[in-house]
Amino acid sequence: MSGKLLSMLALAATAAATCRPGAYECAPQCVPQRWVCDGGEQCWGGEDELYCDTCAEGYFHCAENKCIPNHRLCNRYDDCEGGEDEVGCPVNLPPCPEDSFQCPDGGPCILKQFVCDGYMDCYGSEDEIGCTTCNGGFHCDDDTCIYEIYMCDEREDCPNGEDEAADDCECRDTDFICENGHCLPDYMVCDGKPHCHGGEDEANCESVKQLRPRRILDPRKTQAQNSLLAKLARFRKN
Repeated sequence: MSGKLLSMLALAATAAATCRPGAYECAPQCVPQRWVCDGGEQCWGGEDELYCDTCAEGYFHCAENKCIPNHRLCNRYDDCEGGEDEVGCPVNLPPCPEDSFQCPDGGPCILKQFVCDGYMDCYGSEDEIGCTTCNGGFHCDDDTCIYEIYMCDEREDCPNGEDEAADDCECRDTDFICENGHCLPDYMVCDGKPHCHGGEDEANCESVKQLRPRRILDPRKTQAQNSLLAKLARFRKN
């Protein structure tokens, strides 16, 4: 690993992250708790995969210190690298427990903790449809759920963008207000890419561009976080 990348990772460790409940913090990132110990490094330093000697309730522990949901056991696919999740499987799987969700067409049994949690476990996404409430995450108006980390991130993940117009999304006096209540920092207005659900942040932009130069840094981030993002951008170019 190059010295340049190591220095950037060290800077990342010093930048504080503020994560919503249900998310895992690896500053300056926040990742869904479900991504921890899943065999893929989501944090920049890979710390989400470092301490996986045990797994949370509802998960199976693979020999390579990876955790998979129990409903991925005996699915005729080696989710563990050694295939131990497919050892000793019955010929005919037992019926689903009373407190679980049965995926259609002979799909797996999903424990309630994995239903309406923002992740599609059934092959047809049936466990994430018609969610009147969410098992963690944010509830969209179309009765779907998204992870907590996708709230207030300047990207509308719900169909109508209500995840960016939530009451606890930080807004400032200088923000641009979309028609659905989504607040945009002014540097994102007239930047050539619509961020509001209806695209109103890109309307009547000729006069705005002449009067105001485009800003690059996000004023909501700390100086250390902005510096890190700028360094990462230069590193990718190299």
